[in-house]
Amino acid sequence: MRIKLLSILSGAVLSTACFYAFNSKAVSPEIPNLIGDWRVEAEGASLLHGTSYSKTSHHAERFTTFSAIASIEEQVGRRIAGVITSPRHSEKFVGVIGLDGKSLIYVDEDGVFLGKIVSPDLIVYEYNHVHDNESVVASGSYARINK
Repeated sequence: MRIKLLSILSGAVLSTACFYAFNSKAVSPEIPNLIGDWRVEAEGASLLHGTSYSKTSHHAERFTTFSAIASIEEQVGRRIAGVITSPRHSEKFVGVIGLDGKSLIYVDEDGVFLGKIVSPDLIVYEYNHVHDNESVVASGSYARINK
């Protein structure tokens, strides 16, 4: 009786483990591949704290239209690393794709980016940073240039 009960319990545990192993794709969305170059377009607003904007800010006026290229150079699972380059500045960033496979958060050298992966070739986002010289908010998009 005891051996039969252990056999039934072992079978139940094995069945449950197999169910979750084979159905994990349904629970965990596929991780999108973000490696490549992205055209960044945004509108931003800056609050100047002193007499001039910092040289490391992509924004140098109260209201800006921002254009840049973001290169996502490395991706390991949900983690990414790259560089964003505008006419004023270039800076590194690191980030993580959310567990939902659609959200994206990253930090650059002085700010935070919160994005949503809309499609394999489009990310929409909000950004902010607080620096000694200025505080910046921006909203825009990343459109894939190449993979």
